[in-house]
Amino acid sequence: MKICNALKVTTLTLLMAVVVNNLFAQSSALPGLLPGAFSVSDTKQIHFSMGNLQYCNNSSSPDYQKWRFATQQYYIYGPDSTISAIQNHDGWLDLFAYASSGWPNGHTYYKPDEITNEDLCYQGPYLSDDLTGTYANADWGVYNAITNGGNTPGLWRTLTIDEWDYLIYDRKNAHTLRYYSSVTINGNTLAGLMLFPDTSTFASKITSYGSFQNDFFTCSNWTAVESLFSAVFLPITGHVDETSFALYDDDYEGCYWSSTGFGCIWIGLTSTTQAHPFRFSPTNQLVMAQHAYAGGLIAHANGYISEAHKKYAVRLVTEFYFVKFKNYDGSILCEGGYRPGTMPSCSTTPTKPSTCEYDYHFLGWDKNVVAVTEDAEYTATFDSTRRQYSVVWYDYDSVTVLQSGSYYCGDSPSNPAYTVKPATTCYTYSFIAWDIPSIQVSQNTKIYAQVDSTELRYDITWNNYDGALIRTDNVNCSTQLLPPTVPQTFDKNCYHYVFNTWTPAIVNPATANATYTAKYDSTIITYNIKWLNWDGSTIKDTTYECGSTVSIDNPTRPSTCMYDYTFKNWNPVIQTTASQSMTYRAEYDSTLIDYTVTWYDRGSIVSQKTDYHYNDNISHPADRKTYKTDSCVYFFKGWAARQSGVGTTVPCFSVEFDATYDSVPRWYDVTVVLKDSTTHITIEYDSVPDLSRFQNTSVHCDSTHIFDTWSPTPHKTTAATTYTAIY
Repeated sequence: MKICNALKVTTLTLLMAVVVNNLFAQSSALPGLLPGAFSVSDTKQIHFSMGNLQYCNNSSSPDYQKWRFATQQYYIYGPDSTISAIQNHDGWLDLFAYASSGWPNGHTYYKPDEITNEDLCYQGPYLSDDLTGTYANADWGVYNAITNGGNTPGLWRTLTIDEWDYLIYDRKNAHTLRYYSSVTINGNTLAGLMLFPDTSTFASKITSYGSFQNDFFTCSNWTAVESLFSAVFLPITGHVDETSFALYDDDYEGCYWSSTGFGCIWIGLTSTTQAHPFRFSPTNQLVMAQHAYAGGLIAHANGYISEAHKKYAVRLVTEFYFVKFKNYDGSILCEGGYRPGTMPSCSTTPTKPSTCEYDYHFLGWDKNVVAVTEDAEYTATFDSTRRQYSVVWYDYDSVTVLQSGSYYCGDSPSNPAYTVKPATTCYTYSFIAWDIPSIQVSQNTKIYAQVDSTELRYDITWNNYDGALIRTDNVNCSTQLLPPTVPQTFDKNCYHYVFNTWTPAIVNPATANATYTAKYDSTIITYNIKWLNWDGSTIKDTTYECGSTVSIDNPTRPSTCMYDYTFKNWNPVIQTTASQSMTYRAEYDSTLIDYTVTWYDRGSIVSQKTDYHYNDNISHPADRKTYKTDSCVYFFKGWAARQSGVGTTVPCFSVEFDATYDSVPRWYDVTVVLKDSTTHITIEYDSVPDLSRFQNTSVHCDSTHIFDTWSPTPHKTTAATTYTAIY
């Protein structure tokens, strides 16, 4: 398949906009449709499919037995190789035998992918039968749903030979709307016939019909021509030979089937290098050129085309009938092309301008709108109602209605009598005339009384709250009063004043002479009086009304270790009548506190001093002497405060000290008198001496002395004692 690989275009997408805007304003465009409209008779136009017809015979493909259009006009499979190769283009075929739509017509071969060289196996009872009427389903587009062409049977068909003939030769300016040339696709030259829509301006770009050999389009040039001029391109496809089943003449000739028996359109090079369509003719059993050169394919003597079973290209079309909706004056309201069986409509509601005497209302169309079967015209019809117009007479204020009525075109109502309006507080009035002295009715009309008015003036006096004059004004009754500027707030005689309003309420605009007085709201002024102690702490925080008496009891200040305090005065001096917010601070006199330090020795006062002050250094009396008792000897150790926390300086209280001693127990001499000796020992106070070691027998030569007792009996020692042994 020849493809323009370097080209990235969405030709169909670009051109569908042209279809919708220019050709099918009243119906939706059909998928797979090229936008250009081509006349195939004096009363009929058609549109070509976007490419040649293709069929898939690959049973393993999801598209098996489906039909589609080539997505580019230059996409063809036919000329590339043999028939077997064609059948391997992913299973897609684009060359078909006559009447091979797949519709079972009673013959052996009717499917698009069957191959035989037997002529009578392909068509109906006779090759002369057209693919219409009884055999309409043998037309590929009638019988099959084209997947990218609406996917519904009956949307497409094949042109008749007469329609091909009219399209190429007989339509208006036909000679400027056909062009024979070649398109170069990736280095391959593809010849073919270009056809342009009825209204194409492409003729102004060329000077001849063109030829295959001399006129070449690049891929990009062809794309521009296709897009800008809605060109149709019928490439030379070659054909499948009936005996060898090989592709023939793929560069020089090809045929496109028609729906007419014996009919196809042949495109190829003649001896003069021109390309022209030809038609089979059974009348003289030869292929005759119509409007062109003789030559072409040979027909059988029996009148049947020997090439009937050969496989040629198919290019389908869809036809549209044109429907016009006209207004009462023949002007076109809507027009457009419709497929057969669709219902035409017009989105524009017909209107007919009213005249002075009548209004017109759309009734409907002059005949029933029916599904399209042919070109049609519908004309709008209207009914009429006699028009009435309102005439309204207004007072001078343009608002107040004095009189109104409804009148027909041409009536001449009289202006009413005018009653002068009574004077108001602002104006006096006098009638001049009606702005339209007389009228012949032809439209809705408003008539206004013309009245002269005189505006009144008033004296306005503005006073302050105390009656003092602020300003006087002399104003028109229509003038908005602007009060003078007065203080919004002020303080006076213990009161705060805030402006409230003017009294009485201002009448605006003025309707009479008036005096206005400024009115204020008043509140008594209050002051905040704060009383602070010596350390800044708040004793009292009170709000006083202006002029009230200010008083407070004298405060106190707690003594410290050093001083006692006595209230002195307030700073600043108290203002006994409240006249402003104030803060007072208490002030105090201070007196040093005397402390007494007393020194005791064994309960007796040794020394005492009363004029010590906090934190003075404490002076101790002289050390005390050692003394004895029966039991101990006492040595002076130091002075000890009776209160805790006392150091070397005077604390925050009077202090008492006691002398302290270290004690040593006393020992006494004990004399032990024996029979023949005396011994001395030392005994601790309050201890009983152990004299047992001295209890022995004294032996003398003349006698023996046995110990009996001690005199005195041993007892606790409290003094020097002598014990004598008794024998």
